[in-house]
Amino acid sequence: MRRYRDASTIATNTAESAGRGAGMPGKQTLTAGLDTNRQPEVPQASQFSGAPARPVETGALAEGPAGAGGADINAPPVEKYVIPFDRNPKSAPGEQIIFGATYTHATPNAYKLVYTSSGGHFDAQGSNVTTKTINGLNARNIYWFIASNWDGRTAVTMKLELKKADDTVVATTNWTFSKKPYHPTTIAQQETEGERDNPAIYRYKLGPSRNSGGDDYLGFTILEKFAGPYTTNLKLTDLRPSYVQAHGLSSDDAIAPHFFPGTGDNGTFTVSQGDLIADQHGGMAGADEAKAQLAAPKEIQKLLTQTYESEAGTALATYQITRTMKLDGSKKITKKKV
Repeated sequence: MRRYRDASTIATNTAESAGRGAGMPGKQTLTAGLDTNRQPEVPQASQFSGAPARPVETGALAEGPAGAGGADINAPPVEKYVIPFDRNPKSAPGEQIIFGATYTHATPNAYKLVYTSSGGHFDAQGSNVTTKTINGLNARNIYWFIASNWDGRTAVTMKLELKKADDTVVATTNWTFSKKPYHPTTIAQQETEGERDNPAIYRYKLGPSRNSGGDDYLGFTILEKFAGPYTTNLKLTDLRPSYVQAHGLSSDDAIAPHFFPGTGDNGTFTVSQGDLIADQHGGMAGADEAKAQLAAPKEIQKLLTQTYESEAGTALATYQITRTMKLDGSKKITKKKV
């Protein structure tokens, strides 16, 4: 989901964003158990040496007065993650920044998340929408665009307020943006392009080196995008005719959105020490159902295309991601530059 977002809080790309009884997608921090339709996991500490551990709340809410599961309805919501993690990132005019936040509480409907910005607009470039409210405690894929004519001196800020329904502010997070002095032009995947177990962490080093290889892009925002919905190698002839008929599948193109609805959950990374970002990929929801409906055994593949960019509209690299369910039910992943 997802992490979202730097090498010290590894991002995740997990379940589809909609459909088939799925929970919210899991583009967030480093998580375990990625291949389920469920709410996002709790952020965990870094696997990178020298990166500080980020304290998190891993237990259930304290027991107390009546609430879901006996949770204390008088306790404040518990933060699971608020992204981007870097509160003073370096960004560019026209750049898209993706925000997200998740808190837990026995009565989530008693709260709302309110974003207020200056120097940018929500949803689309030039929309003139500068505030956004999400009822509840789970905000995903909050798209915000820095003004394309930003001169680097005008204030560019974002404020997230966690509020009760009566507008009482419970918690506040602020971001203050500064302008990137330059952009990386290369990105190098540190792990093999060959097949790996799914889920898998991929690390990326940005370049070129401008200072003997030392933190030239520290704090830079890096946007990831997914091009279109998932596709699959399955054909109508691979499925049991009774299943095809019962579900009204009329073409090969209908199979991917049926078993694998939605697209990957997008996010904004911030570059960590060593000029690194890291992305954890997982998710094969729908493959188990597809396997049960095959007319004959076959490996099942789910495919999507991902890009990273530092400057609006300019891709650092594009990758083809292939998630595979093997004949024995094991799940693998490959990620290759295209």
